[in-house]
Amino acid sequence: MRASVLCILTTFLLSSCGEPLVHERLADIDSLMAREQYDSAIILIEAIDEKQIAEKENLAHYRLQKFLTCYFANRPLPADSILESAISFYTKTGDTEKLSDCYYCKAFRLCEEKKYQEAILNYKKAEELSVTSDQRYRIAHSISSINSRCGEYGIALKYAQNALMQAELTGRNDRKAYSLYLLGLAHYNLGRKDSALYYFDKTTPLIKYVEEADRPYFLSNLSLVYIDEQPEIAKQLLNEALSYKELAASLDLLASIYYDEGDKEEAACLWTRALAINDLTPKDNIIHNLLEYDIERGKTDRVCEHVNNIIAIKDSVINTLKNDTIKDLQNRYDHEVAMNAANMRLIHWQWGLGITISGFLLFAGYAKRRKEKMKAKILSRQTEIMSLIEQMAQKDEEAARAEKLIVTLQDATKQKDDVIEELTQQKEEANAERSILREKLENWAGEEAEKMAQLQ
Repeated sequence: MRASVLCILTTFLLSSCGEPLVHERLADIDSLMAREQYDSAIILIEAIDEKQIAEKENLAHYRLQKFLTCYFANRPLPADSILESAISFYTKTGDTEKLSDCYYCKAFRLCEEKKYQEAILNYKKAEELSVTSDQRYRIAHSISSINSRCGEYGIALKYAQNALMQAELTGRNDRKAYSLYLLGLAHYNLGRKDSALYYFDKTTPLIKYVEEADRPYFLSNLSLVYIDEQPEIAKQLLNEALSYKELAASLDLLASIYYDEGDKEEAACLWTRALAINDLTPKDNIIHNLLEYDIERGKTDRVCEHVNNIIAIKDSVINTLKNDTIKDLQNRYDHEVAMNAANMRLIHWQWGLGITISGFLLFAGYAKRRKEKMKAKILSRQTEIMSLIEQMAQKDEEAARAEKLIVTLQDATKQKDDVIEELTQQKEEANAERSILREKLENWAGEEAEKMAQLQ
């Protein structure tokens, strides 16, 4: 109920406030997608009326977001024309990050249509333009998957390793799980069962981080390393995978175990169920198995049907691959990218050389002029230095005269201090003698007074 009210309110606001609010909502959608809140992003993107968007940049951003939100939320994808218009805009503006996302989405659409050659080219374009670790992980994961599907296991291994490196940079356990799974699958397809088991064992504790819709694929492929030597473990994994979803590949693998165990009727039932599932699993091997089973049982009425189906599948594969293999296509693209990069480096080097020569000539003229200015400045500074030397000599003479006068005054002051000290000493001596004489005088006056009294 709250989501519906929010959607209605958002629609009203967007239709009434126009372009500025659209720009804000597009930023909000980017934020939601970065947090993988795709359902909330879908609500906001569907609330925007494309007819209300006037600015070309906002329109291109909206169209790319619409495709991305549908892709990540597993919703039906919009028309290709929406994506093509965004590609056209970002090609002109040079926004490599958004252009990379555009080519990534286009490649996914082409994969859905089983146009693998065109899909590979668009994934490679997305890879060349990628900016963030998030983009590089998604692209490496997708290229590894499509090469594995097309039988190019060496390239699949290379991109699975790249995906794991990018997953570790992002620190996300779900991405590590997918990357380790792809590594194990690539090693298995290359006949390296020990390496496959190593990576599948590392994948197992991380399956809980994987989306539930992808778990049957993980469990089915984990069973591959156990089928020959430990079929009971393989059966457990395949039955667990089928409890999530019936996949043609899971049924095919389980059928092969029952067939080897002698339960051929159960195997035939599983192959028949697998054949009826419309997914990306190649059906030619399943049809071959049913053909062998029918021949053993003498059911010749379905033999022609099986043969015709096999021929149709082979023709479809040939038409899909045409004259180029997926590997050749990627190698040629990588070579063209390398050559373009080399040509750009050559052009940059030529421009750099021309700029260097022009700069050298300009610097030579500048250096000459600077040298002349420096020479004039040095002469001016030398004149100033000579004037300062003369002034310093005058000050030295004045200082010498002052020093001489100070010495004279100090000598005169010393003499004056000596005289004062001598007079002070004479004064003190005179005062002492005066005291003695005064005492004698007083004594004498007393004696005379007594004598005068006696005479009377």
